[in-house]
Amino acid sequence: MGQFDESALILELIGQQPAGVMVDVGAHFGSTLKPYLQRGWRVIAAEPDSSKWEKLTALGAGQKFSQNFSLHRDAIGEHDQSSAEFYTSRESTGIASLIPFRESHERSASVRVKSLRSILREESVSQVDFLKVDTEGMDYAVLKGFPFEKMQPKIILTEFDELKTTGRGHDFRSLGDLLVSLNYTVFLSEWFPIVRYGGNHQWRSIRRYPCSLSDPKAWGNFIAVREDQIDIASRLNDRARELAKAA
Repeated sequence: MGQFDESALILELIGQQPAGVMVDVGAHFGSTLKPYLQRGWRVIAAEPDSSKWEKLTALGAGQKFSQNFSLHRDAIGEHDQSSAEFYTSRESTGIASLIPFRESHERSASVRVKSLRSILREESVSQVDFLKVDTEGMDYAVLKGFPFEKMQPKIILTEFDELKTTGRGHDFRSLGDLLVSLNYTVFLSEWFPIVRYGGNHQWRSIRRYPCSLSDPKAWGNFIAVREDQIDIASRLNDRARELAKAA
């Protein structure tokens, strides 16, 4: 099937609305959050990998959006912890994690872990429009630490990867079922198994969840739309149908 960019699709669906709040967990070098800053959104980013802080800080200051940009240098999990081991790999800048799921992972630091419940309280945020989570196997824990009892993001993008979460007590269904239980309309965007981290990956399909994976070693992303966002869900459903016909 080739390529598909879930974050670009979400920007198309929601990025034109009046300025909102985006929370980017696992911000990497800021490619997903940058267009939201440019559109005047408030962006709260979390990135525990110190090798990425300089570019993220420059992004906020350099674009003159520092008043709308907060960078938390903590790992994000279900509960607050004073310290946890953090791992990086020379294979790819994109697989830094609290979980050493590759032989190439090396302990690089001890980091503080905070829940989104704590961070949003510190930031005095009462509503989130777009929540993006990409934490290399920790996504379920991140969502469990979100204060859904107080607020529900309009749209959520969160990664799953069966190889990263093996033996962790949850799988892609845990993520999908959690989102469904919170009354989201949920789509599963599946990619073929990763051949090489840091390389180009091949996209397979997007379809409404609940559904099964085409390959048990697959990875991908869930896109979840809050139940009152009927127009966004409808447009996403239309796009999924278009892509299915093109397959």
